[in-house]
Amino acid sequence: FDKAAESYTKAIAINKNSYNGWFGLGQINERRERYSIAEVHFRKAYEINPLCVPLRCHLASVLCYRQRFKDALRILSDEATTQA
Repeated sequence: FDKAAESYTKAIAINKNSYNGWFGLGQINERRERYSIAEVHFRKAYEINPLCVPLRCHLASVLCYRQRFKDALRILSDEATTQA
C-alpha cells in the first residue's frame, strides 16, 4: 500500500483535482481501517466526480463504519446526484 499511496500523493501534488488520486488514497485508508482519513479523501473525490457510483458506495461504507447511517443514505440516494 505504501508505494501506491506515494503514487496517488504525487498525482495529487501535480493536479489537486486528480479524482483517481483522491479515490485511490481513500481506498487505501479504507483497507487500513482508517475511516476518518478515508472519508476525507473520498469526499474530495466526490467533490470532483459526484456521479461515480463506486466512489459513492465506498464513501457510504466508510460513513457506515463511522455510524453515520443517514449521511451514507444521502450519498447513495438519487438526490445526491443532483446536489453536485
